[in-house]
Amino acid sequence: MSEFREIQSLIKEIHWGRLLGLWAACLYVLPPDVATFAMLLSLAAASDIRDRIVPNTVCLSIAGLGCIHMILSGGFQWTMINVLAVLILLLLIKAFFKDGIGMGDIKLLLASSFLLNVFSIAVGMLLGCVLAAVIGSLRFRSLKESMPLVPFLAVGLTVVYFF
Repeated sequence: MSEFREIQSLIKEIHWGRLLGLWAACLYVLPPDVATFAMLLSLAAASDIRDRIVPNTVCLSIAGLGCIHMILSGGFQWTMINVLAVLILLLLIKAFFKDGIGMGDIKLLLASSFLLNVFSIAVGMLLGCVLAAVIGSLRFRSLKESMPLVPFLAVGLTVVYFF
């Protein structure tokens, strides 16, 4: 029930006309899976900026998009191996950098592993973290302040998904 309230509060603040217009414009230029992935990442980024929460429904939608892609491409075994490898990578990162990455970031990256391979997830994380470090050094004066990571991961994952 609390998940529904999270999504409901997110829905109240989003200008759906603008978002759907942007998605339609993206569909004109991009394939539907890329446009949908980018839209779901932007929803996760907006929620992380506003509430510091990545909704489970957004992560499940990304994983569902990956499952549809997996069914259409027929790569079930490789996708499951990829998801397991990304899970191990993320758990190792969480173990070594306890406060560096949150569980919402891990959920989003794990859901994205249904669409992207391990190398792409690692490069997307690297791009996102470098962008976060640059923006963080310009914006935040204290190292004690935290900032949401999902918007930067969304940029990194979207760039990697294009290539």
